[in-house]
Amino acid sequence: MLDAGTILVHLKMTFMGSFEAGNGRWGAFTDVLYMDIGNTRSDFHALSIGGQPLPAGATAKSDYDMKGWMWTLGGVWHLSSDAAFRLDLIAGARLLDITQTLDWEVTGNVGIVPLPGRAGSAEVTHSNWDAIVGVKGRMDFGEGRRRFVPYYADIGSGDSDLTWQVMGGIGCAFQRGELVGAWRCIDDDMKEGHKVESLTFNGPSISAVFRW
Repeated sequence: MLDAGTILVHLKMTFMGSFEAGNGRWGAFTDVLYMDIGNTRSDFHALSIGGQPLPAGATAKSDYDMKGWMWTLGGVWHLSSDAAFRLDLIAGARLLDITQTLDWEVTGNVGIVPLPGRAGSAEVTHSNWDAIVGVKGRMDFGEGRRRFVPYYADIGSGDSDLTWQVMGGIGCAFQRGELVGAWRCIDDDMKEGHKVESLTFNGPSISAVFRW
């Protein structure tokens, strides 16, 4: 599980974008999330016998990296839309593609004599498609209804046992766009036997919305 603090400390790069088009009560949307998280750690351990230090020690270094894509594509049906409240039903599919890489190296010495080191690497790749259904929309409030609360929730299954996503926040509308601050949580539980058992991402986001 990756919480917001872990993501912000070890985040290398992230990208999130979405696009929606509609005609009457029907529409379509797509949402893409890319994330690159990594960390390098090294540690030294001195050896001793009976509390007496020995002229020997070991140094270990590890380098972990996780790159992932999450792509959601679906159709929209505007169930309710008035001046202050909008509710859309959605149905579609989500692709989760994750690659995790771990490189390690252990070296040591006895006095001034170096010992042979040990090094290796491992990589795990996971890619699956899931069908999803859910709801999304917004509630407007305040003077001129320029402030609003956006919301999104979906649930699905397929290559995963269960996948779900929720988002909620607050936004402010301008003449040609909007500024939104939100909290987003994504969870994916894999089927038995997968090298990756489960993934959970959650954290804050700030986004700008432009309208044509």
